[in-house]
Amino acid sequence: MVNYLQALLGDSRTDVVFVGYQAQGTPGRALQSGKKRVTIGGKALPVEARIHSLPGYSTHVDPTDLLRFVGGIRQGPKRIVLVH
Repeated sequence: MVNYLQALLGDSRTDVVFVGYQAQGTPGRALQSGKKRVTIGGKALPVEARIHSLPGYSTHVDPTDLLRFVGGIRQGPKRIVLVH
């Protein structure tokens, strides 16, 4: 996950979706809080990506539920990267 964030946070075409709790003091919480710079893996990174949170969803859904969720998006994404 760290590698993806380092590579993509600076790209305004990127959407980062958090599904689940992000602990205080973590880069995930900083991103959710709207910080425009975060330190990940010892590197200070600019945040140009759009950050989203889905608080009502479980982080432990099965593949069928994930496909159903994505299939319900009107204008779906071109590519999805899932990191568990």
